[in-house]
Amino acid sequence: MNPIDNLIFTSQARSIFNVGATTHTIMPPVNLYWPIHLNLDGSTKPTLPGSSGYDDITRYSFVCGDDTDFIEKSMQKHWFDIGHHLIYTVDATNLPVVLQTAGSTVFSNFKIPPYHLIYAYLMENSRIAQIFEKLIQDYVHDEKYSKANGEEEFRWLVNTENLFFKQQPHGSYRNTAGTLRPLTEGTRRNAYQRLFGLELGFGDFRNSNAEYPYTRAQVSNQSFIILFESLLGEFWQAYINARNAVGPNTTDVVHITETSQRLQEMLLARRTYRTDFNNYRFYNLSREEFSAVIMMSWLHYAIASDGPVVTWLGCGANTAGERLINIGNKVGLPAHSKSVAIIDIAAPSAAMLRSVEIGDFNNEAWVNNIIHANDPNWSSTTKATDKQIQSELLTIINNWETITGHPIKNQNKIPARVAEVKARPEPAMN
Repeated sequence: MNPIDNLIFTSQARSIFNVGATTHTIMPPVNLYWPIHLNLDGSTKPTLPGSSGYDDITRYSFVCGDDTDFIEKSMQKHWFDIGHHLIYTVDATNLPVVLQTAGSTVFSNFKIPPYHLIYAYLMENSRIAQIFEKLIQDYVHDEKYSKANGEEEFRWLVNTENLFFKQQPHGSYRNTAGTLRPLTEGTRRNAYQRLFGLELGFGDFRNSNAEYPYTRAQVSNQSFIILFESLLGEFWQAYINARNAVGPNTTDVVHITETSQRLQEMLLARRTYRTDFNNYRFYNLSREEFSAVIMMSWLHYAIASDGPVVTWLGCGANTAGERLINIGNKVGLPAHSKSVAIIDIAAPSAAMLRSVEIGDFNNEAWVNNIIHANDPNWSSTTKATDKQIQSELLTIINNWETITGHPIKNQNKIPARVAEVKARPEPAMN
């Protein structure tokens, strides 16, 4: 699910909706209509997206639009939609409206939060945020790069600074900085440390890469990485056993579900006392998660292709990671050397951990369907989805080994670390 597409979709959605003859009592915070001056191709509004989302003309007309406030309001309403689990269909005029009765849905369906903080952590660990911060800082203070004469790249620079490198309005749901939390990067680092027990792989570029000054929480999920790798390792064993016709079968679906349940409990303990996402907007780290994911998605889209910003900088390449490495070299801040692999697993890892948090991996039948997705003799009514999830898990496993050097595919090296986790309980929320 592309967050940029969701923001565009949200900007078209009807803000006032009815249940029968009665106006709904929960009213979104803003009315949004696609302004004609945001469209570089001259159309009055984008058409509804196809199965692969909006086309790049529509996306660029949004992110490079000449109205930063409109984009910010789209983000505000998107948060509202997520928090209230809104589901959309279309009306007679082909505009999105909230679906209140049974029927077909289109594109955006927010029964559960569609994003996960692990996406933001992985993207930021590529150093994408600091690289673009340095780029914009250099551009507004100097002329070391060629002038952004084209409208698209200039507007993108303005929008990116306004949206992500200035303090947000007090009423903004993305406002996670102020007197108590001076820098948004420090807020994100605190969230990563609390939910995953992980640090970013670099320091403060403003201070010769010294250790970044942020408040470290006393309660954090220090065992996350061990359980996460154990779950991946157990799935890998199940996957290769499903493909073996002879030899011992070391598949342990019960261990997979037990590991997943422990990981689920660990992650939810940092968020809430509850076991569901019905009140997500009131949970710990929800606004921080939304703010971080939207920011990293915005920057990710800038390097997703050889678009206006990449072309202006002369940093074209075959992959998003290679483009980021080129831009990092240009601004003098080296990106993570494994940026290609890191960016490749950001979205799949988010989908996986959200599935863990809602309990999908606790279901033995669901896990077996994923394990046997390519078995023609295995009966499942969700074969296409099963194959996609299996492919994403394999992508995570292969790239995780590349990034970390940890032996995900060699279970003989993992049990001692797992035993260590089982021996000590995770801290509860205080």
